[in-house]
Amino acid sequence: MKQLFWLFAAALLCWSGCVDFSASKADQRLISTPDAGLHLAYGALSNYNLELTCPGQKEFPSGQPAQLRFRLKNRDRNSIKIEEWYMAEPNNIILNFRPLRSDETPEEAANAEWYTVQPEFSPDLPPPERAPLLLHGENMVFVDVAFPIIEAIPADKSTRFLVYGQLNLLSLDVVSDMFVVTAVQQDVYESGRD
Repeated sequence: MKQLFWLFAAALLCWSGCVDFSASKADQRLISTPDAGLHLAYGALSNYNLELTCPGQKEFPSGQPAQLRFRLKNRDRNSIKIEEWYMAEPNNIILNFRPLRSDETPEEAANAEWYTVQPEFSPDLPPPERAPLLLHGENMVFVDVAFPIIEAIPADKSTRFLVYGQLNLLSLDVVSDMFVVTAVQQDVYESGRD
């Protein structure tokens, strides 16, 4: 009886469209680029309305590991199928950041150097696994991405960063708005949590 229940539950998930096991090869081809060698490329998608935001925590204790939680939401009524979605979800987001000073001038801000945290893939290993992501209208997926710079800040220092995320996918051009992430001196962070 238990097996019948699980079989029925799996069939219901597949039928309802919550889980998509298909692996369409439409609009995919092998291409070669000088910097990346031979890899699978995906055709650009059009007519999509995706929103990338960071609704999660944005204040962390200095010297401690930090993760930013991003949300990719399909704002459209129509479903979208993202064929090149990485199964290891943090690989889908690139973080761009720069230090933020409260006394910087607009000219300094415009000329500030940006840094990037993006997934690195070894050419000696097989390419990372991908699986299609099907987002129905008004549905979303959450992706947690490590922000290692916070851990590198001494525990007795506080600083702020201007950050934005973007999808690490060739078929979509989706970028979040900029937001501020704060690394707070550990003793100040802990006293504020009491």
